[in-house]
Amino acid sequence: MKIFPFEIPKHRNENLIVEEDYRDSFYEKLHKHQEVQITYICKGSGKLIVWDSIHIYGPGDLFVIGSNCPHVFKKGNSSDVHRISLFFTMETFGKKFFEIAQLERLQSFFQGLDEGYKCRLSDKEAGHLMLKFPKADKFKRFLMYFELIEKLCKCEKSKLTSFVAPRSINNMEGKRMRKVLDYVFVNFQKNLTLEEVAEIACMTPTAFCRFFKQRTNKTFFSFLIEMRIEYACQLLKENQDLSVSTAANRAGFNSITNFNRKFKLFKGITPSVYLKGAGVSQIA
Repeated sequence: MKIFPFEIPKHRNENLIVEEDYRDSFYEKLHKHQEVQITYICKGSGKLIVWDSIHIYGPGDLFVIGSNCPHVFKKGNSSDVHRISLFFTMETFGKKFFEIAQLERLQSFFQGLDEGYKCRLSDKEAGHLMLKFPKADKFKRFLMYFELIEKLCKCEKSKLTSFVAPRSINNMEGKRMRKVLDYVFVNFQKNLTLEEVAEIACMTPTAFCRFFKQRTNKTFFSFLIEMRIEYACQLLKENQDLSVSTAANRAGFNSITNFNRKFKLFKGITPSVYLKGAGVSQIA
């Protein structure tokens, strides 16, 4: 699902790029760039889309996104959103830099980055390090960078996507997919029909189904349902007094029975079990 190449703004002679984003500076187009991206969520919540998968994010989450991996952070309803990101490549500090003997233990960080991952941090040390980057000088950033990479090599990880065979897609197809996704992002809570979405793509319903499946590795309605479920999860985490039925309805499900069935299909557990794990008490 390739959309727009994106060049990370870089000052002259700057190797390790540090960006601090607030609500108004979030780049909300599905995009990719050659740099590896490490993003720490300081405040706020929303959705992260990576290739064919959707994840909700919140304060304290830390994500690693590989080179040329299409992704987008979509803001939630909160006005208080803040994240810190690092951008770099394996050659940021020179070709074969990570091949020197002293850095051998860090080489594993760059293995398996195509899928990206969320770090399951048992402590807050990596997050605390990320908070220091914006105000640190270049030398301190250099030192903290290696400390951070070492911690991430050891952390427990969960993959962001199972999309193991990236599809090439030309500019026309990319624009078509972009129009569809933009429309779905705005209207996923409504009763979308295959005909209206196919019309956005200027295709017949049959051709659109084939087009979407070939480029996202899942059907359109599977993608739509996954987005609705993740949005319902986000609502329940942000509003602990909200009932499951209300969250399901706001996310676009007309039937609580259908929501419960689809939730278990996509999450592997029931909503009640999920909510207990998320620390949300209201499950009725």
